[in-house]
Amino acid sequence: MYIEITEFLSNISNPLLAAIFEWITILAEKYFIVAIACLIYWCIDKKKGERLVFLICGGLGINSIFKNIFRVSRPFDVSDKVKVIRGHTATGYSFPSGHTQNAAVVSGGLMKYTSKNIYKLLLFIYALLVAFSRLILGVHYITDVLAALLIGFLWVFLGGRLYTFCQKRGNYYYFIFTIPSLLALIPLLIKMQKPPEPDDVLTGLGITFGVVFGIILENKHVNFHISKNFKKNTLRYIIGLLSLLLIMFLLKIILPANYICRVIRYFLLGIFATLIYPYIFKKYNL
Repeated sequence: MYIEITEFLSNISNPLLAAIFEWITILAEKYFIVAIACLIYWCIDKKKGERLVFLICGGLGINSIFKNIFRVSRPFDVSDKVKVIRGHTATGYSFPSGHTQNAAVVSGGLMKYTSKNIYKLLLFIYALLVAFSRLILGVHYITDVLAALLIGFLWVFLGGRLYTFCQKRGNYYYFIFTIPSLLALIPLLIKMQKPPEPDDVLTGLGITFGVVFGIILENKHVNFHISKNFKKNTLRYIIGLLSLLLIMFLLKIILPANYICRVIRYFLLGIFATLIYPYIFKKYNL
């Protein structure tokens, strides 16, 4: 696990460097990832957005499978020499890094849609910086981030081809992308010395089923189109993100804090983003 590398890197940073890498790591957290996916899906290219969303959701399930199979403790739980920053975002077990895998999936997913090498290079650098930030912040081992990069980019390659396969055979084949989230439930049943971490598994399960159901129903009953009007797209995007945040906040208040309600909460968020909100902005010409 090479904990000495994390110990060294987490202790060389000064306040400025720590702040820079804290912001870099935020660029791979759920709010930023959702914002990017929604921007593409609602405002730029619907099909490219669908593909990216499915890659992200599948990646969540795959990450949870590995985390709960290997159940590797965090560096700051193993060594008191690790200086941890933003530890509250280090949920679940350590291997592989969820932030790094998110960055690899998003950057790899976006690389397909640019022919300019400079943009591809910048996207790759983004993933590398996120990986490095997890070491600087003291929340991962180098093996965690290297494995996450490999898994993320490999999933983009395989998941992209899976999306093409589903497109050719019909919308209902998109349920294939729920398989990683369903498989992620299995390690929760395996008895080991360390208890399983169910939160990320259930989050991924809820959002994935919400997104898949939402996209299938949207394609069949709504079928929105991307507006070419910049002001309209900007308004659509801002209202959509604010609505998602409001719904997330309200659902957290209304629904009890248990595992079933966690799945329901994220399922409803997925449905809103991919079905209900597209219906609203199509109906009102937003």
